[in-house]
Amino acid sequence: MRRRASLLALLALLLPACGDSGAQHLLDSSNSGNADTAAFRPTGAWDLVYSWDCSAAAARHSPDANSFSFVVLNADDNTLAAQQPQTARKGKSGAGTIHYTRSGPYYVEITTVCDWRVQVLVKS
Repeated sequence: MRRRASLLALLALLLPACGDSGAQHLLDSSNSGNADTAAFRPTGAWDLVYSWDCSAAAARHSPDANSFSFVVLNADDNTLAAQQPQTARKGKSGAGTIHYTRSGPYYVEITTVCDWRVQVLVKS
């Protein structure tokens, strides 16, 4: 039984990597609450994959434990990215992907009381 659980855990770790099919991670950042990610520089089209979970914030009785938003900013001058700069979502948890086509230096500013993860993927 223990060996089966270990194999299932290993499989769970390997499957996401297989699903990326040639995608390179430029950024993989997770945290809880408001934060800015590190800067990243895609040289072509890229995807921003995001997820959030408000379970822990709801357990702490945080009043805003049902929302997640982020802004993509140009890292060189802190202005809004021209393409889909702002995203706001409601709910106790969720996930999504936003596709971008413009290269450049960016960072993401997250506003939430919830746990979150943001990944930037480019096709290699």
